[in-house]
Amino acid sequence: RWGPYAATALALLGAVIAAVAARSRRGPRWVLAATALALAAAAWFAPPLLTGVPARAIRLWAPDLGWSLVAVTVAWTLAGLLALVPSRRGARRQPA
Repeated sequence: RWGPYAATALALLGAVIAAVAARSRRGPRWVLAATALALAAAAWFAPPLLTGVPARAIRLWAPDLGWSLVAVTVAWTLAGLLALVPSRRGARRQPA
């Protein structure tokens, strides 16, 4: 019962982390990127591996859970990729 709610909460958390990663550049960015991409991979591969049911069947027979897992994967992948993008904030223009 709680699967879709947990997956939706994880997707929202990934979206918040993506927004924070896009604005802040403190600390090593690769740590945030690696963590976010690992969580995206876990959201995509863990449910089929743990249940023995293919992801396509999960989306067909439990669409709320299946599409929530897709949203989690997209959100965490976005967070990981945004963490790798160099920041333009605080960059000073060089005189020509």
